[in-house]
Amino acid sequence: MTAFAGVYDPAARSSAEERLRVARAALAGEGQVSGSALGPLALAWTGPSSPGPGPFCLLAGELHEPGDLRGLPDDECLARLRGEFALVVWDPRTRRGLLARDQLGERGLFVHDDGDRLVFGTEVRQLLRALPRNPGPDDLAFARWLAGRPTEDGRTLYAGIRSVPPGCRLELAPGERRTRPYWRPSYRPPERIAFEDAAGAVGAALERAVERRLRPTDAACPAARDCAPTRPCSRTTLRWTSPS
Repeated sequence: MTAFAGVYDPAARSSAEERLRVARAALAGEGQVSGSALGPLALAWTGPSSPGPGPFCLLAGELHEPGDLRGLPDDECLARLRGEFALVVWDPRTRRGLLARDQLGERGLFVHDDGDRLVFGTEVRQLLRALPRNPGPDDLAFARWLAGRPTEDGRTLYAGIRSVPPGCRLELAPGERRTRPYWRPSYRPPERIAFEDAAGAVGAALERAVERRLRPTDAACPAARDCAPTRPCSRTTLRWTSPS
């Protein structure tokens, strides 16, 4: 399974080498690990691909028929993606980026923010490797877990480690680490259709869904304008360029 982890430190409280060491350590034991120091962001991922000099997107998961997303605003691009994914977008020229998670939360994306730096990864265990010490339990989350109730506000059993909510993006910019939704479910009135036609429509929809899952799909980057994967695979590192 593709995974990534990173450290975002806009105040440069630690050196680029130390940030990259922490990011790579977060993925220890998860296969071949690559990494890159990109200004205030240090990023590590499983696999051999390397980002180019321009803006890029790193995606963990799978996309199904992403289509042509060029020229669309970021939120609309993200909202049109279908699949199971967590992604990080970064532009080294503007030193800004974002983290995002798929609409239904099929793929994990976790963060720990101490006010100075943000540590993130696709699994909680990666953050536990990256942090200087294991955090204590989150009392509220632990109590709700014991009671068999879901946790709130993205809390995990570890204090300070939270999940990015499904369908949300987290901004990576100096003084602007806010999380906001890029997608919300919308109601569509049911179609007035005969029973026989409805049965056929359901069968056709199931066939299309299965076909999408079986068909190899080149992943696409949501914030990209002219996007090309570094290799044709639905689990991949992506390289993209901004509009000229």
